[in-house]
Amino acid sequence: MLFCIRDKDIKKVDMKLRQAKKIMKNVQTYKGMIWIYGSGRVDKANDRMCRYYSAKDELFKAIMQLSNKKPLAALKLLRGKV
Repeated sequence: MLFCIRDKDIKKVDMKLRQAKKIMKNVQTYKGMIWIYGSGRVDKANDRMCRYYSAKDELFKAIMQLSNKKPLAALKLLRGKV
């Protein structure tokens, strides 16, 4: 019984991640999709994708932490001007 609950939770998280990937892909492809989805939904999808990639990639996690503390320094780092 406990295994089934965890399996459903995993599927639920996987479905939310899949939806977040779809939303972010559509927003990157078509700029008007922010208006269709709404900025709140796009922000939630962005947060979910950032959490996912932070768990997978240490460099991405470091850049996210830097951008939360010093946004200007993070932008310079990403543009290669540091």
